[in-house]
Amino acid sequence: MFAVLGFMFGGVLLGFFLRKTPLLKYLNHSILVTICLLLLMLGMSVGNNPSIVGNLQTLGAKALLVAAVTTLGSALAGWLVWTFAFKKEKNGDEER
Repeated sequence: MFAVLGFMFGGVLLGFFLRKTPLLKYLNHSILVTICLLLLMLGMSVGNNPSIVGNLQTLGAKALLVAAVTTLGSALAGWLVWTFAFKKEKNGDEER
């Protein structure tokens, strides 16, 4: 866990000091390709595991429920933050 946080913090520092480097403009594309490859390998690993594939119907329903609840919770939290922190008042007291 500390190694992951260390690499992330190191990446933030590298990004800060190398932010004017033209090489970094290609970074977004390489990150997307890397994430897609990681997801492909994760899917291959799951598909190769007989216990997961055998219980896919039960696990899939639970995963769908967890995904739906977390998405709704994130949307609600975002709406609350937008409403109370970023939205200007509508009653004429707004700053000009």
